[in-house]
Amino acid sequence: MSWQELMDTMPLGRHRPLSPEASARWRRVDLEMSLKAFARGGRSSYEDTARRVLRSWERLIDRADEVAGLLWVGDGTEMMIWSGDPEQPLEWARYEGFCNLNRKAEPYFPGWFENRPPVVFADGLERMTYDDLRQIIAALKRGCRELYGMAFHAGMTFDPSPEFVESPFKYDEHLELLSDHPEGARRYAQRMVSHQAVLHSDPRPFAGFPNGVREGTTLGSFLGAQARGFAEDLGFDYLWLSNGFGYSHYAWHINGDVLETDGSWRVDRVPRQLELLRRFWTDFKRACPELPLEFRGTNQTVGTDLATDAASHRIVSAVTGSDVGPPNIPVLKAELLAMDITAYLTRMAGAPSRRLIYRAYLNDPWHEHNPWQDIYHGEPFETLSCMSCSRLRADGSLDTPTDLHILTIDNERGEMPQDPINEAVPGYLQALEQRADAAGPVVWVYPFNDFHRVLDEAPERLPHVFACDHHAWRSIESGLPMNTVIEADAFAELASSGPIDALQDRVWVAPTPLIKTAYEPALMEHIKHGGQVMLYGTLDFAAPELLEMLGIERTEDGLTGDFRADRTISCDRFDADAGDTPLPLRHYAGTAGGIREQARDGVEPWLTIEQGGRRRAWAVVRRDASWHGGQVAWVRGTVPFDSVFEPPYTRPKLDDFQTVQRPHDAMRHLLDTFGYRFVQQRSDANADTVRVFIKRHRGAWFFVGSKPDTTARLMCRTPDGAPLFTGLDTVVRDGLAVDSFSKTLNHEVRFFVQAQNGKYRAATESFGLHQSAAYSAHGFHHDTVVCYPDPDALRDGRVLVLARHLDDKRPDGSPVAQLPHRVEGDRIVIEDHSGSVFLKW
Repeated sequence: MSWQELMDTMPLGRHRPLSPEASARWRRVDLEMSLKAFARGGRSSYEDTARRVLRSWERLIDRADEVAGLLWVGDGTEMMIWSGDPEQPLEWARYEGFCNLNRKAEPYFPGWFENRPPVVFADGLERMTYDDLRQIIAALKRGCRELYGMAFHAGMTFDPSPEFVESPFKYDEHLELLSDHPEGARRYAQRMVSHQAVLHSDPRPFAGFPNGVREGTTLGSFLGAQARGFAEDLGFDYLWLSNGFGYSHYAWHINGDVLETDGSWRVDRVPRQLELLRRFWTDFKRACPELPLEFRGTNQTVGTDLATDAASHRIVSAVTGSDVGPPNIPVLKAELLAMDITAYLTRMAGAPSRRLIYRAYLNDPWHEHNPWQDIYHGEPFETLSCMSCSRLRADGSLDTPTDLHILTIDNERGEMPQDPINEAVPGYLQALEQRADAAGPVVWVYPFNDFHRVLDEAPERLPHVFACDHHAWRSIESGLPMNTVIEADAFAELASSGPIDALQDRVWVAPTPLIKTAYEPALMEHIKHGGQVMLYGTLDFAAPELLEMLGIERTEDGLTGDFRADRTISCDRFDADAGDTPLPLRHYAGTAGGIREQARDGVEPWLTIEQGGRRRAWAVVRRDASWHGGQVAWVRGTVPFDSVFEPPYTRPKLDDFQTVQRPHDAMRHLLDTFGYRFVQQRSDANADTVRVFIKRHRGAWFFVGSKPDTTARLMCRTPDGAPLFTGLDTVVRDGLAVDSFSKTLNHEVRFFVQAQNGKYRAATESFGLHQSAAYSAHGFHHDTVVCYPDPDALRDGRVLVLARHLDDKRPDGSPVAQLPHRVEGDRIVIEDHSGSVFLKW
């Protein structure tokens, strides 16, 4: 009987959580690791190392229903060359630096990685075999069962890049595996394995091909057969496909097979790309039907994947049957947090189940680079921001991240230092406990399904899909507080059910339709019944009814280039004088078409642009007395860079926003017309903004995010007034709360004040035997105060609104004297108040 069979016959012990009172739990905690920590002590240390791994993360395992470990053995080459012989030498990732330099394939763009040659991380390492790998997996499974009474799910990895391990198989023997330009030009920094590849013959025996590989075997068939045998023989339970494999040729670039590096769109390639994508996944699943699959995905949004690579997420989900989509992307620089959140929301919108992975970047086991210290500087802003994201469903319920992946628990030296664990784990647990339980104030209506229909039915409109996602990303980067998403079809279904709580008091942000959709009439109907909606993107494909509602008509000629604007888009304030004359507004036609929208007679746009005597509407705000307080805003939007990309990284160069306007500030500025004002004080127009997100948890508003530039200041107001941040002193100036935040934002708000100027303090307080929470706010002077207690307590009549902390101390249980107030939905309003307010429940 094998070890795996023996384990399967043993009953699981009963896992007793160390903290039985904890309310929130992870569905699964996945401890990603390399083999370096196991190799340090040799074969005799496998059992001890496995237990040390598990004990180090006991505080998270205590809060998990499942435990997993994603093993970064190499880059997947070890799976591809597996013959079935347990004594076969194992080539594993024992290096620090970039592998496969100076190979025949020239895997790296010339001049980029030669200064980081691979170095074996430690001296005197024992030779490893595949049986060693089997023993390590068995030790982890045995340790988890004995320590916690839980099964340990072992994951194997496949990465298409050349970085992690020396791979003659990929970079000497089977160059046909590697992606490249379909017409022969180099365009990527690294040559990666393509899921579209077809293998040449290879007479060697492989586990899935004991008689060798035949000429013309697809990579899907080969990889599927090898993965199946690898998992069965060594004890793996699932497969993780990394760095965009199975979606794109190259995870890190914004261009692809459809969007060329010269900015041209090759939508004629879409049918072939879809055919090859479906072929890979169909062949893989035919060869490996049972193994669960998980995906890292690319560094891009879903819309960018569709538009630039024809990477259909629906094909991947439908063919593989996986219950999980790609997680958030790694934040490789603090200023890329907005890109991370945008991509995460697009993936959440179309996730195939309620299972959502959050992946934290703690250590890097391959390179001298450890994000917890090097990027985040020991602060949990990435965790708190990603974990603040949520998906609203058609029934009004909310989905939040369920699984935690930690990349990785060891570093490039095979060390598992305890200090980063001690520092990071409290952030993971805090974010778990404070997951959103209601939609945030700004909800993104994301047409995941409709964008896929564009790919299938109208690929010539893919540039608009790209522009929609990119404008949303840059708007979030600008400080638009949008971290709740709903799939557009789900919104249409939700709206059809009538005016329920999930629809009220939210601003719904949606791209304009690119084909006939269900959400377009649903949004218009919602506006007519008092809803608040902000649209963005071209109106070339909008219904006549929507054009009428916006007061827009389309012209024949689309304009591009620089325009004179009649106002400044940004509401921000700058240390340097920006002048009174609005800067030009620049629009590139390559990704978003020409601007054809102009105002109808009698309609005054929020922003008008003009070029050579021709005027266009760039943004409008519309209200109508028959809409019962409803409002719609629209902004045309644009992509703030030319579409020509320079290799090897093909990152676009943004416009200089001291010479032209920053177009993605417009949506944040337009929020002012809905009662939300978010102004930022920055050194100049190119300086990084505060990335701010708002989640709701047990009635409270949490302002979450980060300051890539800590000199920036956030000033904000909501329809309830200026927020008072718990634990801080808040200055209100011109009706706006002025922040005193550090790099990481995670500030609870229970009180808002409607005042022009003042200084206030909000705090938590001790509470009595019969209460569970108490908050206070001080400094009011004839102000209107809006309070948000726990909604369950408010509904049950357990909330006390007091002028003094101890006014509720009545031993005989008689009623207490509360401040005059009124209850409006989930909030309490106190008018003309001076002094302090204490809130208890």
